[in-house]
Amino acid sequence: MAGPTAPSLFSSRPVKIFLAISSVLCLFFFWSVILSSMWTFEADLTDGAEGGEQVCHVLVISTYPPRRCGIGVFAENFINAMRSMGPEFSRRTGADRRCEYSVIAFDDPDSTAAYNASTVLGIINLDADVPSRAFWNASQYVIEHQKRTVKNLKSPDVLSIPKKDLPFTHMVMQLEFGLIKIKWQALDLVRWMTGTLDAIEGMPHLHTSIVVHSPYAYPCLEEKGFVRHLSYFSDAFIVMSWHAYHSMVSAYGVDKSKVFFIPHAVRKPRELAEIPRNIEGVSLPDARQGGLSLEQLDNLLALPQDDPRRPLLIFNNGLIHIHKGYDRVIRNLKAIIEQVPERPIVVLIQGREARTNEEKDIMKKHLQYAAELGVAQHIIWQDEYVESEEVDRRLYGSDVYMTPYDEITPTSGALLEAMAHGCAILSTAYRHATEVLSSDRGVLVPFEDDDAIAAGFVKLLKSREVREGYGNRAKSFVKNWTWERVALQYHALLAKLEIDAAEIWGKGLQLQTPGAAYVEELLLPVAPDPFYLDPAFDSHLYPPRDRDDSELATITPENNVVNSFRPSSAHWSENLVTTFNGLTLFSEKKLAEYEGGVLPKDLRMAPGVYVLFSDKDLQVNGKIAARSETGYLLSRVGIRWHYTWILADITMGLDLETFDPDPDHRVDLSEFVQIDRIEPEPGKEGAGWRERLVLRARQVWVTVVVHMNKEVTVTLSQPDRFSHPLGLLGQTVRCQWDRFSIDTECKKLFHDDIKSLVPDQWRMSLLDGNNIFSTNVKGQTWQLFGIRLNAFELDEEMMTGTLFDYYDTSDTDTVLKFRLEGPILDNCGFAMVNRQLWFGLSIRQQLRHNWRSTLPNPYNGDFEIEVEVIPSEDTVSVEQYEKAASPGSVLHMLIYTAYKKQIQQPEQTNSPVVSVFRNHWPPKFQFPNESLPAEVAAGNKIVWIHQQPWEFYGIPKAWVNWFANSVDALWVPSRHCEVGYRANSIPAHKINVVRHGVSFQKIQTVNPGMASGGALALPEMAKALQSKSFKFLFIGGALPRKGIDLLLRAFAETFSTHDDVSLIVHSIYGDEFKTHVMEALETQYDKYPEIVFLKQELTWVDMVLLYRSVDVYVCPYRNEGFGLTIVEAMANSLPIIITRGGPALEICEDDHTFWVEAEWTTCRDVKPCEANGTMIFGQELAVPASWFEPSLGSLSAAFRNAYRAPIPVLRRMGEAARRRAAELTWEPVYTELESTLSKYTVAGQAALVS
Repeated sequence: MAGPTAPSLFSSRPVKIFLAISSVLCLFFFWSVILSSMWTFEADLTDGAEGGEQVCHVLVISTYPPRRCGIGVFAENFINAMRSMGPEFSRRTGADRRCEYSVIAFDDPDSTAAYNASTVLGIINLDADVPSRAFWNASQYVIEHQKRTVKNLKSPDVLSIPKKDLPFTHMVMQLEFGLIKIKWQALDLVRWMTGTLDAIEGMPHLHTSIVVHSPYAYPCLEEKGFVRHLSYFSDAFIVMSWHAYHSMVSAYGVDKSKVFFIPHAVRKPRELAEIPRNIEGVSLPDARQGGLSLEQLDNLLALPQDDPRRPLLIFNNGLIHIHKGYDRVIRNLKAIIEQVPERPIVVLIQGREARTNEEKDIMKKHLQYAAELGVAQHIIWQDEYVESEEVDRRLYGSDVYMTPYDEITPTSGALLEAMAHGCAILSTAYRHATEVLSSDRGVLVPFEDDDAIAAGFVKLLKSREVREGYGNRAKSFVKNWTWERVALQYHALLAKLEIDAAEIWGKGLQLQTPGAAYVEELLLPVAPDPFYLDPAFDSHLYPPRDRDDSELATITPENNVVNSFRPSSAHWSENLVTTFNGLTLFSEKKLAEYEGGVLPKDLRMAPGVYVLFSDKDLQVNGKIAARSETGYLLSRVGIRWHYTWILADITMGLDLETFDPDPDHRVDLSEFVQIDRIEPEPGKEGAGWRERLVLRARQVWVTVVVHMNKEVTVTLSQPDRFSHPLGLLGQTVRCQWDRFSIDTECKKLFHDDIKSLVPDQWRMSLLDGNNIFSTNVKGQTWQLFGIRLNAFELDEEMMTGTLFDYYDTSDTDTVLKFRLEGPILDNCGFAMVNRQLWFGLSIRQQLRHNWRSTLPNPYNGDFEIEVEVIPSEDTVSVEQYEKAASPGSVLHMLIYTAYKKQIQQPEQTNSPVVSVFRNHWPPKFQFPNESLPAEVAAGNKIVWIHQQPWEFYGIPKAWVNWFANSVDALWVPSRHCEVGYRANSIPAHKINVVRHGVSFQKIQTVNPGMASGGALALPEMAKALQSKSFKFLFIGGALPRKGIDLLLRAFAETFSTHDDVSLIVHSIYGDEFKTHVMEALETQYDKYPEIVFLKQELTWVDMVLLYRSVDVYVCPYRNEGFGLTIVEAMANSLPIIITRGGPALEICEDDHTFWVEAEWTTCRDVKPCEANGTMIFGQELAVPASWFEPSLGSLSAAFRNAYRAPIPVLRRMGEAARRRAAELTWEPVYTELESTLSKYTVAGQAALVS
């Protein structure tokens, strides 16, 4: 007997004016009380009272009986099984644990269903509003319930507290696309609840699990975004098939640690009493003639199994929709009947139609189709919802259970029930069926292979023995998938979430080790992952498309990761374009078919930037050159992967920049990215060096080859079969594994001739058309309800349409604008530092905004930074920039313009504090207020930060007043610089040491095997580096401050031409002083050793190769501000010869250093010092200029010791240097930088005052 009816608490339906006014008044009074109570929460949601007693209260959000649908039945079975198995779980874990269950039910506004109020707390009347007031009301009900009841958990009688007074510890939402009208309403409900509760100080976490019933194998962008964002506010995603598991991780991008496989439980088949149906005296029709009623069918089925009058029954049940695939059976039914002449055949379809307009009258259409084929009389449709006992009876009475579904079908509970009843099953090879029916547990047939479909049915219908064999194997496979076993797994999962919370947050379920071990053991899958055992175990169902491999002859090992071009790879070059599913879209062979070997203009790709591959965290863009005669030549490729940017350009080669988002758990980038060089092909005219990069991303391996001054080629290989990427090539991944589904959209990817891709939606808009890192393209974006999604940047969503957003964005006391002024474009140290500071602060800000997880945000910080760049150069556009800038800065510029459309003309902000940071040479002493009239007019506070490394100790007197009285803060890169400024009377409180860093991860991506100078791109350089076995290296200007005179003299005194040693000097400025020193050496020494001077400006790859071509790095400076090349040498595993003094004491350690002793002295009459050290650069100094004077004898001894050191010793020193360099990366600098800046915010100033 049904209990009291549950109220419709969360309806959106209009009400009478009187009730509305009353509700508003009540609500006002309610909130007045709440706000005046000043709640503080200290109780932990899963802490028990004394004696270790624990309670859990699970809130299930789902459809629920008496509403008749599969999800509702699942929810009811779930709660019943959880209640039943709760004591058993407590017994096995040793926890004195009581669990209660409540439901908030989805239903239609016009429903008259009577719910049991003892279980169902309320009803969400579904509407089509976004945001939905009905869902908002439900979230507020839960929040207020938590506030009201949380204090009860500390009661000594916690186990006896009524359910209505227990807070919810867990929320379990049943999710199926189509279950509610607007899927985003479910996301709103979860985030409103969990987000609000987590934001309340002291409020325990509401563990949220999502049971996903229908994840599409190839989700659209909206579905990806919805599921991804839902996962951010959830703790666990439960899926019911292994393909769904991999799809959640790969196609949707849900964190793997949150996804759990728990199978769809099956009811234990009832042991039906054998009550013979009395058919005595009943007239039995001839089933061969068809046209049977349901009663007549039952009478015939009462006949003995071997009675030839008894029909063979093909059965299917469940909700009827367009993807059931009944037409596959209908069009083959005549052939099946003809091939099984010995028995009549009847098809029984049991179930109601889905109520959507698209699927209305779908059975009417099926039956009409059957009538046209002359088989309608053999089909019976039982158009009603039946109870489980009736389903059991039909399953036991069937001869073949059919699931001829489309590929879109993710999980079928009806299929599992048929297996549990021992049915012989024929199914199309949709993913769930492939998992559970492989290994001869059922007959799997291709989707549109009529011969195979008919043959499969005939095979089963002709032999009872064959049917029993298949049925027994199927039944054995799912025998442990009972609700009792599955309920224990759910109990274990809920307990695991609490255990994990205890480890992460310091609160949660506390279990003894045996209990915790049992939880993990119980979560072990009840069935092995077939894709883990063999990723292509079902590949025989997806035969490869025919292809002409002769067209692939141009693919060589140098171009590709592997030695042969596999059908599961895709390639793009000027003369060959192929897709993942084996289509050759363009080749030299096809080009020859056109007149004059010229491709018609209407078939060429228009110049511009196109998306080749786009998926979560990975985007590969290619720029079609305007000069391309075929329309397929790439002049540039840009790759964004997590927080790594890679640029491949025909004139600049390869460059990359990376940011490590989690320095505490650093991932070695070189395990995923590797760069090397390919030598020119011998005998090939015009062939030059090629640089190659291999990126081993999770979704696919990307190989980019730069043919210098010719083209860039891209090869995509080893794709994740479960991923669903977009882009010209990426979108064809699914075509390899979705070939036979009638739902496939692969045919939409190509023109009618199936020879060329449709490029329109993958070409960048004019706005971003010149930026190789842009993701602003039609094909990878989606926008609706104020929500904007991007296939690559799903983490960067803008949910502007949410009226009830719980985030507070009104606080501007913690906002700071960081305005960076200085050089950006060239290769000087100032520009490099400026680019790195902008890059790091911007990415950290992005990470702070994008954090979507139930875990604490490591980038939460106490304030927000808005970063803008004001280059001292005059260029503003990308085109102008690339002509003016050095190759080393182009990548940063492109990254910057991926976020900003122009370098200059920054957006205005309402930030109350603007921090102007200047890092410029010569120093720019101008009050920043003069360039910020709008901010000054708005009353914003202007903070002036000046960074100035200085290498001469004494600073010009003209600087002192600016630094001491006008500048708010002076940043220096080393303690050594700080000492100098303090000696010049700069107040200590104004000086901040913000050291520089090294791009350690970037350096490690260059192939370690490329340690020979022979790999350098300049032949004359390579030849010079190979002339001697042992090599020293110096990099820097040929200036007295750098100690180049000491370097050359000591080297000449220590070695001669007879020694197998050389000194490599890479210097691109200071030639006058170097010439003077060399002339003196030539006069003094007849046979001085080999010295090689390199003047070329090298790419960063060549710089790395140069470091790796030598044995020891030498830096006998007289003074330095920081010494970036020192750290770069260490990152390349080089021992160091260096002056014992200055920043070296902060950078280097004894285990990798040959120290050169030095004396601190005045810089007298050596450029740029003048007047006995009292002037420099023509300016009078506040204190005398001073520096170190390295000992020539000590430097010579260091040369000898390094040269004579055994190779193992040098290797150990090199490894020690590399380990030390790994500690000197930029990431800690950014953290320190933010900490330093935070004190300038309004909130930071207030904290200092207090």
